[in-house]
Amino acid sequence: MGRVLLLLISLMSFSCIAAQEPADSVEYLQDELDAANAELAAKDIEIERLNRENNWSKIWSSGRYTALSYAPSASVKTDGLKEKASFAFAISKGNSYFFPKRPIAGLLKVGFDIRWTDIQVTKYKNHDLANDYPDDNPDDEDDGYDDILSKFNNLGIWDLHIGAFGIGPVVSVAPFSMFDNAAKYLRATLYFHYQPTFGLHLVSDNGNIETSMAYCNMFDFGGKIQYRWVALGVESHWGSGKFSQIVSFGDNDKADSKINRKFSSFRVYIAFTI
Repeated sequence: MGRVLLLLISLMSFSCIAAQEPADSVEYLQDELDAANAELAAKDIEIERLNRENNWSKIWSSGRYTALSYAPSASVKTDGLKEKASFAFAISKGNSYFFPKRPIAGLLKVGFDIRWTDIQVTKYKNHDLANDYPDDNPDDEDDGYDDILSKFNNLGIWDLHIGAFGIGPVVSVAPFSMFDNAAKYLRATLYFHYQPTFGLHLVSDNGNIETSMAYCNMFDFGGKIQYRWVALGVESHWGSGKFSQIVSFGDNDKADSKINRKFSSFRVYIAFTI
């Protein structure tokens, strides 16, 4: 009887201990699970932040660019006279520096743009000139040579502009940057530059040759639509300079004069980023 009673007491004590231990174990496991979930949530937030910054770095990638431009409209004004261009081409290289690191509202960045080089060549329309080499003898064997000489002496009016270290503000917006699709790479940019420029003016007209040069204050304002590494844009380019003659052949009554020339052109271009 005593043994039976002792066995019953032992079983009851074991049951009480066994009933208490699972409760403590469950509480401990719940605490561990909560801590693990909190750590996973923090890691998810960090991964989301890294992914977002990675997307921003792809959208606002390296700002280095090369632009090839054609100016369908270009002109120069001199002493009240206006010369219109028959064609004008330009090549530009620059770099955009955007701030802040995190885009404003997730879609806007501002900064400054440095245009390291900007080179434009412009050919103006020929004047209506009388024939400088009249064909008095159609059978003259030197006609071919005279014709070449005539063309060389009438190259027309040209301008070469070499700009360097232009600088100005830039604003860029990526309206779809918050979307996780291909449209997030679409970006619109506006900019303005002041461009210090060396100008060279050539006139080969009616057998007279004249060259002059000047420091020109040039400006441009434009915008472009960019997708990944390629962009299409338009730009207004203008400025002026006081030109001094450096070389003159033929009749010229303005050898010592300085002439103020005002330039303007409208460019369309394609740009590539690196």
